[in-house]
Amino acid sequence: MLVTLDQEIGVPALVMALVQFPVFGFVAGRAMAREKYGALIAIAALHIVGVALCFSRAIPNFS
Repeated sequence: MLVTLDQEIGVPALVMALVQFPVFGFVAGRAMAREKYGALIAIAALHIVGVALCFSRAIPNFS
């Protein structure tokens, strides 16, 4: 989705892509340890909305 800002996959997009996985893992692990799943559900919902936007062609540069 960052491609919509500058029309290319640059360093900021790559850094964010590499950082998101450990962050998601941390949030998932913390949610499961505390048995409080609100943050995990919120991240999953945002991810589903992003995927839906990409595949619905609402974002023109996604292929």
